[in-house]
Amino acid sequence: MLMEVKNNKYQVKIEGTDVQDEYHALIAVWILRILLSSATAFKSFFVYKHGFRDSDLQEFLQISDDNESKIKVSDLRESLRSLLATYEKKVNRSAALFTNIVLHGGEIR
Repeated sequence: MLMEVKNNKYQVKIEGTDVQDEYHALIAVWILRILLSSATAFKSFFVYKHGFRDSDLQEFLQISDDNESKIKVSDLRESLRSLLATYEKKVNRSAALFTNIVLHGGEIR
Protein backbone atom coordinates (compact mmCIF):
# COMPACT_ATOMS: atom_id res chain seq x y z
CA MET A 1 0.00 0.00 0.00
CA LEU A 2 1.39 3.39 -0.93
CA MET A 3 -0.13 6.46 0.72
CA GLU A 4 0.89 9.93 -0.25
CA VAL A 5 0.15 13.21 1.47
CA LYS A 6 0.88 16.07 -0.86
CA ASN A 7 2.00 19.53 0.04
CA ASN A 8 2.96 22.29 -2.37
CA LYS A 9 5.90 20.48 -3.93
CA TYR A 10 6.81 17.41 -1.90
CA GLN A 11 5.08 14.29 -0.69
CA VAL A 12 5.27 12.14 2.37
CA LYS A 13 5.33 8.58 1.09
CA ILE A 14 4.23 5.65 3.20
CA GLU A 15 5.70 2.67 1.41
CA GLY A 16 3.34 0.18 2.99
CA THR A 17 1.71 -1.17 6.08
CA ASP A 18 2.83 -4.73 5.73
CA VAL A 19 2.69 -6.45 9.09
CA GLN A 20 5.91 -8.42 9.59
CA ASP A 21 4.68 -10.49 12.54
CA GLU A 22 1.81 -10.58 15.03
CA TYR A 23 3.28 -7.71 17.06
CA HIS A 24 4.32 -5.31 14.30
CA ALA A 25 1.01 -3.44 14.02
CA LEU A 26 0.62 -3.15 17.80
CA ILE A 27 4.16 -1.81 18.22
CA ALA A 28 3.63 0.60 15.31
CA VAL A 29 0.42 1.89 16.93
CA TRP A 30 2.21 2.68 20.19
CA ILE A 31 5.18 4.26 18.41
CA LEU A 32 2.88 6.46 16.35
CA ARG A 33 0.84 7.47 19.40
CA ILE A 34 4.03 8.53 21.17
CA LEU A 35 5.33 10.44 18.14
CA LEU A 36 2.02 12.27 17.71
CA SER A 37 1.52 13.10 21.38
CA SER A 38 5.05 14.11 22.37
CA ALA A 39 6.82 17.07 20.77
CA THR A 40 10.12 15.83 22.16
CA ALA A 41 9.68 12.36 20.66
CA PHE A 42 8.61 13.84 17.32
CA LYS A 43 11.65 16.16 17.21
CA SER A 44 13.97 13.26 17.94
CA PHE A 45 12.40 11.43 14.97
CA PHE A 46 12.08 14.25 12.41
CA VAL A 47 13.42 17.78 12.03
CA TYR A 48 12.20 20.15 9.32
CA LYS A 49 14.87 20.86 6.67
CA HIS A 50 17.04 18.05 8.05
CA GLY A 51 14.74 15.06 7.69
CA PHE A 52 14.41 11.84 9.61
CA ARG A 53 16.80 11.27 12.52
CA ASP A 54 15.99 7.63 13.22
CA SER A 55 16.32 5.50 10.11
CA ASP A 56 15.45 2.27 11.96
CA LEU A 57 12.15 3.72 13.14
CA GLN A 58 11.51 5.20 9.71
CA GLU A 59 12.08 1.78 8.15
CA PHE A 60 9.90 0.02 10.74
CA LEU A 61 7.03 2.43 10.01
CA GLN A 62 7.70 2.04 6.26
CA ILE A 63 8.08 5.74 5.48
CA SER A 64 10.00 6.74 2.35
CA ASP A 65 12.84 9.23 2.64
CA ASP A 66 12.31 10.90 -0.75
CA ASN A 67 12.87 14.66 -0.38
CA GLU A 68 12.78 14.30 3.39
CA SER A 69 14.48 17.63 3.97
CA LYS A 70 11.61 19.37 2.13
CA ILE A 71 8.71 17.71 3.98
CA LYS A 72 6.67 20.03 6.18
CA VAL A 73 6.06 18.96 9.77
CA SER A 74 2.30 19.42 9.37
CA ASP A 75 2.25 17.12 6.34
CA LEU A 76 4.25 14.47 8.14
CA ARG A 77 1.95 14.65 11.17
CA GLU A 78 -1.07 14.23 8.86
CA SER A 79 0.56 11.19 7.27
CA LEU A 80 1.39 9.69 10.65
CA ARG A 81 -2.24 10.13 11.80
CA SER A 82 -3.43 8.33 8.68
CA LEU A 83 -0.83 5.63 9.19
CA LEU A 84 -1.91 5.23 12.82
CA ALA A 85 -5.53 4.65 11.76
CA THR A 86 -4.38 2.03 9.26
CA TYR A 87 -2.21 0.18 11.78
CA GLU A 88 -4.96 0.30 14.43
CA LYS A 89 -7.17 -1.72 12.09
CA LYS A 90 -4.41 -4.32 11.65
CA VAL A 91 -3.69 -4.97 15.34
CA ASN A 92 -3.94 -8.66 16.16
CA ARG A 93 -6.20 -8.44 19.19
CA SER A 94 -5.67 -12.11 20.00
CA ALA A 95 -1.88 -11.74 20.40
CA ALA A 96 -0.58 -12.37 23.92
CA LEU A 97 1.10 -8.95 24.01
CA PHE A 98 -2.21 -7.21 23.24
CA THR A 99 -3.94 -9.15 26.01
CA ASN A 100 -1.20 -8.28 28.50
CA ILE A 101 -1.32 -4.59 27.63
CA VAL A 102 -5.10 -4.55 28.04
CA LEU A 103 -4.84 -6.28 31.41
CA HIS A 104 -2.08 -3.99 32.70
CA GLY A 105 -2.92 -0.65 31.19
CA GLY A 106 -6.51 -0.51 30.11
CA GLU A 107 -8.09 -1.24 26.77
CA ILE A 108 -6.42 0.03 23.59
CA ARG A 109 -8.60 2.33 21.54
